Amino acid sequence: MAPIPVLSALELSAFVVFFVVGTALAVVDLRTFLLPDRLLLPGLALVFGLLATAAVIGDFARLDSAISAACLNTILHLGLHLANKNALGFGDVKLAALIGLVTGWVGLQVWVYAAVGAFILSGIAVFVLLLLRIANRNTAIAFGPFMILAAFSVIAIPLST
Repeated sequence: MAPIPVLSALELSAFVVFFVVGTALAVVDLRTFLLPDRLLLPGLALVFGLLATAAVIGDFARLDSAISAACLNTILHLGLHLANKNALGFGDVKLAALIGLVTGWVGLQVWVYAAVGAFILSGIAVFVLLLLRIANRNTAIAFGPFMILAAFSVIAIPLST
């Protein structure tokens, strides 16, 4: 069994901020189909600041990985947003930066799992809603909560094993 990684106080603080902000954003998105900047942007700035400070004290390679994942995730979601603005809002694009930052800190493989996991989770949910006739092809479904749930899931696994 691999040892549980030891997180610095700064890293732990960044993850706690992400979990608090992510939970709040998921609830708001489920209710309003919006990811408000007044929650998202300060959360992104605070998480980045905490991780950047942790990198200065510890390991710059992790910050490189986090920034790379944030950029890649943002570009991926921006492309999807530009392809169909009704299917993916710009709030989801900004959320992608936050999720890329925290999952990339854990590792690029974790970022890939989170990115793919969000689409798998949302696909399963949509399939079930369609099957149960709760939704139809015109029903709006918030994507942010699936992004957040996938990120929470893949972050929790490496931190606990």
